[in-house]
Amino acid sequence: LVDCLKDNIEMLPPIKLNVCTKEIQDGIEASLLISDVHAGLKVDNVVNYYDIEVCKDRLSQLLSKTIKYCKINKVTKLNVEFLGDLVNGIIKVQNRIDEEEDTISQITTISEILSQFVNELKKEIPTIVMYGVIGNHSALFANKHERSRKENFERLIYKFISMRVNQPIITNGLEDFLTYKVGNREIVLSHGDKDNISNAKQHFTDLLGRKVDAIHFGHIHHFNVKDDCNTDIIVNGSVISTDDYAVSLRRNTKASQTLIIYDEDMATYKITLE
Repeated sequence: LVDCLKDNIEMLPPIKLNVCTKEIQDGIEASLLISDVHAGLKVDNVVNYYDIEVCKDRLSQLLSKTIKYCKINKVTKLNVEFLGDLVNGIIKVQNRIDEEEDTISQITTISEILSQFVNELKKEIPTIVMYGVIGNHSALFANKHERSRKENFERLIYKFISMRVNQPIITNGLEDFLTYKVGNREIVLSHGDKDNISNAKQHFTDLLGRKVDAIHFGHIHHFNVKDDCNTDIIVNGSVISTDDYAVSLRRNTKASQTLIIYDEDMATYKITLE
């Protein structure tokens, strides 16, 4: 499969890899949360329309707003967190009916969109570091009890992006979570299908044997922030906004993603996408 990805990349127009030449004094660090893109899904209901063109437009908005806020805050290092469900996948029958692209096309499409996205960030921000965890929609099997972390389409997406922009995406091997540090703050990344805002702190305290400073995940398509006794839990929104399942639950929320600025104080931007 990796060989097939290489063949696909060779057929694409080459990317001129960007390097930021701007000098930023007294720069700070930030994190950009990207999740629940569900590339390939088509939504057409009373409150929302979504297809691959809308996906591209919303990610373009995210790019321009991220660059704007990074400039305002003098960001010199941006941690790009891919938190899963970048493709819609094959785990739900109704989702497969509603898809405008097959899964292989979804992988190629979103990998190229995100490769270009990262390359544009590298033009404006001196240091870009990428992290990736796998989601549930990118699994190969619908039955969660039959799934293996090894068999997940997002592993191919991260390989594609890494080859395309000539920079690795940091993962935790075959695990579905990882940790990294901003200064002395330890942050946990997970998709969120095994955790929620109420139990995430206890889950990772039990798992890691220590308290962490922050936990970032997506999955529920709804932005939320909670201070759980000095552990900041941030739940990312989605790029798709309200799908048919949400309508059936009588829920509606705008598309959004999250940018976190680590200055003397921490600022969290809920970046809304029209």
